[in-house]
Amino acid sequence: MAAPVRTTRTTGAHPWRSLVLDRTTIWNTFLVFPLINGLVFVTELTGSAGLAIIVFTVLIRLVLLPLSLKGSRSMKAMQSLQPKIADLKKRYGDDKQKVQEETMKLYKEQGVNPLGGCLPLLLQMPFFFAFYHALINLGGGEMAHEAFQAPFLWVADLSKPDVLRLSGLGFPIPFLLPLLAGGTQWVQQRMMTPRSDDPQQRLQQQMMQFMPLMIIVIGVNFGAGLALYWVVQNLFGIVQQYFVTGWGGLLPSKPEADTSTAIAVSRNTGSDGHAEPSEARSLDWRAGLRRLLGTSEPDSGSEVVESQNGPIEKPRERRRSSRRRGGRRARGKR
Repeated sequence: MAAPVRTTRTTGAHPWRSLVLDRTTIWNTFLVFPLINGLVFVTELTGSAGLAIIVFTVLIRLVLLPLSLKGSRSMKAMQSLQPKIADLKKRYGDDKQKVQEETMKLYKEQGVNPLGGCLPLLLQMPFFFAFYHALINLGGGEMAHEAFQAPFLWVADLSKPDVLRLSGLGFPIPFLLPLLAGGTQWVQQRMMTPRSDDPQQRLQQQMMQFMPLMIIVIGVNFGAGLALYWVVQNLFGIVQQYFVTGWGGLLPSKPEADTSTAIAVSRNTGSDGHAEPSEARSLDWRAGLRRLLGTSEPDSGSEVVESQNGPIEKPRERRRSSRRRGGRRARGKR
């Protein structure tokens, strides 16, 4: 079995064609080396390994987008049931078996799968780890490619960490890419985890706060190309999460404010004069796209909104009817 060769730039030949797949493992055959081939191919087309990392990261996220959306919607549904689950725990106290039975019954009634949020995420993990291995192999070792050791933006070498090394300081200081990777990861996590008063959930959220720190540590110890991958992936995830849950737990919860325009107020006003939630204000990404395209369906209370000319037209109708009654009376006198 032929070993992978070093993918350096050669005259008259494309490096991506010189890759020899090591078919001794299924992992390398179907995931790692195809990604390496694709990365080098896009690098040859764009002339920049940094652009290739950005393009490939976006492509991978687009391919996995259906799974990501399914997992995000399932997590949102689970979070919406947390108050009811908390009530079940208070009602049945220490009877854990009864709490579990009622919880599963609640999931069944609401059509929520407890594993629906985890399974899509687990299916995505092999692709992310394979992409990580591809970047590590292209940055150094037998399969190192010189384009992945070239500068990109302010980074002098994509295969080396984006850090500052000060004289007299025994450890490196993370620079922009590691900090951006950790910061965007923190923003995405806060959007996915709404604020909660449940002590157990708050403990889990505090434990998840270590994830951005771990990414910063990885960015300090590995090549800048890997940190760039994390930044692009997190930015894509932030945009995706916004269309599913909005800003989520990133912003403090507050009561809904009154709308600033009469149209917005009347569109969400029912027959009793109180504001009602409408589909146009839904955080579902499809409703958001419908709002942008202007194709959202009118709500039940929209008749009040869109009939702003009503006060003008109705008096006309009353005047016409009064004229008709006056004409009838005149004819009757004759």
